[in-house]
Amino acid sequence: MGGIGKTELALRYAWQEYKKGTYQGGICWVNVKGNDPSADIISFFKIKLKLGEPSGTTPVEKVQDCWQNWINGDVLIIFDDVRNAEDFFEYLPPYEFKKFKVIITTRCKYLSDTIENIPLEEFSEDASLDLLRSYVGDERINTELEESKLLCQDLGYLPLALELIARLLKRRRWTIKKAREKLKERGLKDNSLLSKPHPEMTAKYGVKVAFDLSWYELENEPETIAVAKAIRTFFCSLFPVPCSLKI
Repeated sequence: MGGIGKTELALRYAWQEYKKGTYQGGICWVNVKGNDPSADIISFFKIKLKLGEPSGTTPVEKVQDCWQNWINGDVLIIFDDVRNAEDFFEYLPPYEFKKFKVIITTRCKYLSDTIENIPLEEFSEDASLDLLRSYVGDERINTELEESKLLCQDLGYLPLALELIARLLKRRRWTIKKAREKLKERGLKDNSLLSKPHPEMTAKYGVKVAFDLSWYELENEPETIAVAKAIRTFFCSLFPVPCSLKI
């Protein structure tokens, strides 16, 4: 699902290995969603590696020429936010070129038998509390430990939601209890709470936008939508929170 930390995890790994010098042939980040993957690959080849214009008449041919003439050393290619196999398969490095290592972030449960899947789960309660502590310090969390646990639960232990609220708590001297009250009072309607991420964040969207995008991608899955409506009705009966998404 959106906001669970796929891009962040890939980015952290890339920086970690960059500092170690693991990939002497470079680390190339390819933004896939809504973009032509060839642009990032060709740009890296020309500008970062200074290898000139690749040959070929089509984007696919140019990318294949990049793979053929890449510099020596292990290479990491990260395809970020892949929505279907057609988005990027023809741009993959040839399988026989073992120096190319590929990471794909995707919401898809299946892309190919040749791709190993590593599913990500929501944070545990302890991990969620640790994230909050990293922004606001131990004292504020320990002072309201039970409220902090409930806040994590309110946000579904979702890393993006937790980071957004943690940054808000860092800027404002709200108690954890007050933050929970604000969320219950305004839900996702309050732009200052959750709709716009901090510029330092990896995520380009806030929780509301991430949720909206996830929801509208289900338009061709009527059974899933029916289940979601039933869940919404059930939870709204328990927690009468204003809802900005009409289901």
